[in-house]
Formats: sequence, C-alpha cells, structure tokens
Amino acid sequence: MGPLRHRLPPTAGGPHRSQHVIDVEVYYRARLHGETSSTTNRIFLNSETVVNDDCRRRTVSAHELFHRVEYTYGYVSGTAGQKWWVEALSSWSQEYYAPAIDDYISRVNGGLEKSPSLGLFDRSYDACHYWKYLGEQLAQRSSAVATEKQAIREVLDEYSMNGLDAKAASGSVTQNRLARPFDRFFQDWTKANYLKDLVGPGTHYDYAKDETVTTSCGRTYGPYGHVAPDSDETIASNTFIWSSGTLILNAYGTRAHHFEIASSVTNVDIRFTGNAGGEAGIYSTHLIMIKGNRWLVIYNSVSVTERRWQLTLTAGQYDRCLLVVNGLMTGGPYEITVNTCVSGSWRDSYGYIWTLMQTGTTIAGTVVTTSCGTYSVTGTVGGGSDIVLNATGACCVFAYRGSVIECETASGEWTNDCGGQGTWSMTKIDPSEASEVLENEPEEYADDPATMRS
Repeated sequence: MGPLRHRLPPTAGGPHRSQHVIDVEVYYRARLHGETSSTTNRIFLNSETVVNDDCRRRTVSAHELFHRVEYTYGYVSGTAGQKWWVEALSSWSQEYYAPAIDDYISRVNGGLEKSPSLGLFDRSYDACHYWKYLGEQLAQRSSAVATEKQAIREVLDEYSMNGLDAKAASGSVTQNRLARPFDRFFQDWTKANYLKDLVGPGTHYDYAKDETVTTSCGRTYGPYGHVAPDSDETIASNTFIWSSGTLILNAYGTRAHHFEIASSVTNVDIRFTGNAGGEAGIYSTHLIMIKGNRWLVIYNSVSVTERRWQLTLTAGQYDRCLLVVNGLMTGGPYEITVNTCVSGSWRDSYGYIWTLMQTGTTIAGTVVTTSCGTYSVTGTVGGGSDIVLNATGACCVFAYRGSVIECETASGEWTNDCGGQGTWSMTKIDPSEASEVLENEPEEYADDPATMRS
C-alpha cells in the first residue's frame, strides 16, 4: 500500500503541519485493527483483520486517517478527556467515507445499548451517535450548513481557534446555527435517543439511518439500537405508589423512567428530587407524554434540582409516559416518586409542623411539637390513603392513624404511651409557611399528643 496524502486545513497548527506523506505499515497485532499517533508519521493497519477484509480496509483506513486530520487542528495524542470527540469523530468518518458499509453503526449501538447512562465526556467510540446527530441536525435545520461534513468542519475550525476546547466548539456551532447552546442541544440529543423509536418523532428527534440494516463483507450492521429505560412500571390506578430509590447520575449522563398508564387513570403526581443530601447536582428533566406510540407533549425543565408534575387526565388521554433525566455540568443523586403525596411540610390541628419524606409506602421525617421539641417520625401509607405516623421524642411517644385526602389534607385519631388519646387533622403547607410558624409559635395546646396523660 503506497503513501496516503491529505490536504491540511488552512487553520492547521499541529505538530506535523509541514508533513504531507504518511507511511502505512501493515503487519499483524492481536486485538488491534489500526493505530496512529500525533508523535509519529505512520498509520498501522492489521494485515489479517483489516488489509485482507474489503470493508475494514476502507473504513479502518478512513478512521486512522481522520485521526491525522484531528492532529492538524491541534489535538495531541493522549490528551486526557478527549476520546468523546477524537474516537467518536473518527468513527463518524467511517460512514462519511464509506456510507454503503455502515460498520460505524456498531459504535452507535455501543452507546445506545451498552452505556446509556455514561456521561458524554466519559465516552469514547460510543459517542459516535452524538456527532451523527449534530451533523444531521445542522445539515437538515440550518440553511447555512449544506452537509454533515460542513458541520463537522465548522466544529473542528472552532476547536482550533478557541484554545482546543471541543465542548465549547460544539456549543458555539450549535448556538450559531440552531440557536441551541451546548446544554440545550445535549438535551435534544438525549431525548432523540428515545423518541427516534416512536412513530413520527419529527426532524428534531430522529436519525437518518435509524432503521437501516446493511450486510457488508458477511457482517450485518443496524438498525440503531433501542435505549432501555432504567425502570419500567405501570400506573394501574390513581392510588398507584412507586419510588425509584436513590439513583446516581453522572455529569452529562442520562437516565430514563418509563410508565405505562392505565386508561382509568385520571390523576398522576410525579416528582423529581435531586440532591436530597445537600449535593450540588444540576439536572434537566423531560416528561414525554405518549399515546399510540406517538409523543404528544414534552414538559421540559432545562436546569432544575426539583420538579413536580401534577397531571389531571381524561380517561385514556395518554397510554404511557417517559421521564428523561440528565445530569448537566454537575451530576449527583436523585429520586423519582409517583403519587408519594405525603412528602412535604404539614401543619396539624395542634400547631405541630411535620416534615415528611415518602419513599414507596414508607415515611420518615420529623415533627416539631409545641411543648416537647422535635420528634423523629416513621410511618407508612397504603391502601390508597391509609396513613400511620409514629413519633418518638422527649415526652410521650404518640401515633397518628387516619387517612390522606387528595394529597392535601389528612385526619384521624391519635394515641400516646401516656394513656392519652384524641383526634387530629393536618393540612399540607408551603415550606416557607412552616418556617414562619416555627419562628412565631402562634399557639399552644394543653392536651396535645406529646403531653396529654390519662
């Protein structure tokens, strides 16, 4: 195989700016198709797995040669944290150079099927679909960008001029051409990875070769894989209760939660809670409502730490929904709950302030009494509305038993271990109102659950 030549971009400034001839070395190395480096002037191709294979000979050569192009824009081999674009763009080049072979799809599916929650900047070859999406979106939606090649070239030009920051380069191009800064475009991409498999996802949320199946040199590539959600539940009734438990989301990583919705369901309360332990995560959430395998509406929250969706539905309005959660610049822990309406601040008929967190059917929290300080609280909720709260503190240990009504009020009877008993009611309040009550101490009761004796 003779020397390969390529024309350097006018903005090139890499360590081999003056070199135009690349030596191609062909020999056998186990488990390696090809290799090159900015510190050498050669490309290695495997004599058995590549050179003797009509398809790989074309696509692996393109992949390694594109690395040489990346060097001319300033990238130096081994620079930490750059594989998400260096290896992914070289994988993209396989499709650009040899579109009939389609072996790049194996890299796409590595990202879609095997590592959906991995942070974008922690990826390598498996970020190929990010660059396919970027190239296709710019070519389809920007009148100033004619082809994927032009889109990628613009990113590389920006990278070479902005101090070699690939994230900033990508964001600059999507902002200039689509009015989508990096974080917003990233969110579009994560939604597309799920929405592409619906009927009529629309230009924003599809890939050109999503359903393509190609057989090349005896190997089959495609279609693009499906991203499995992190949870798959059925909201069977208005009283369905569910919690994801605490999950960890990487910076620029994605998780998703899928819910079938029974036709009889008319009320759904879904909550996203990030950073329950005071962490610094920043997230985006996207609740996608679906009917008949078509998405109908997306409720986007582009930068949040908490979000609640209280949906009143007509019977059969939607048959499922998907909640896509992204970590942004900082990831962290989060929890998804459905119909866990006990969580929050409550004020009862004795002036007590309850701060409760519901996880599935389990309740934990505190109650500030008017006479005996703060008690710890455990409890349960079940049977659609039945609730039990057990409070332990400095004076009488007491328990509330009753029912929750419409997630806003509750009432029932109480007993304590001092022989006292009575009735109670409580109303959900805003946390700021709870703070004001605690500061002002507006009333006290002589016979309250923490002190009343028989």
